[in-house]
Amino acid sequence: MTAPLVRTLRPVPPLALIGFAIAWFGINDAGAAFIIAVGAFWINFYAAYGAVEGVSEDLLDVGWTLGVSGDLDMVRSVVLPAALPGITTGIRTGLGRCWMLVVAAEIFGVPGVGREILRASNNLLVDKVIAYILVLSLMYLLVDVAFRAVQRRVLIWQA
Repeated sequence: MTAPLVRTLRPVPPLALIGFAIAWFGINDAGAAFIIAVGAFWINFYAAYGAVEGVSEDLLDVGWTLGVSGDLDMVRSVVLPAALPGITTGIRTGLGRCWMLVVAAEIFGVPGVGREILRASNNLLVDKVIAYILVLSLMYLLVDVAFRAVQRRVLIWQA
């Protein structure tokens, strides 16, 4: 039912929405957050959709056989645990994309590292640009390591 809407909106690059973000939210953190959220949404949507769709019919049959009663109980007891590895992988991928979009969203005027990188590059301050890039890389590495730790804890049953 929603396929036409999804097929229409999915190909729109998040950065193409900068004009809308400025018009709707102004040049502030809310506009940048909108761009970042749109950039993460489709990755997470398709990861969750694919993970849930990929749950084996055999696994569902086992759930019914073992006494799962009702659709909500099936989602909570069988579908979500089976889909969680794919969903968390989508979230991790979305975090990476969001990190890139943070810089891009800040270029349109929101104070932050992206704006500083643009300012430094306009003034040919290559050393500052490299320093900002290294700081961004290290910060993302910390975010990724933290997320991986949470992911391992959430998916402890897989070990």
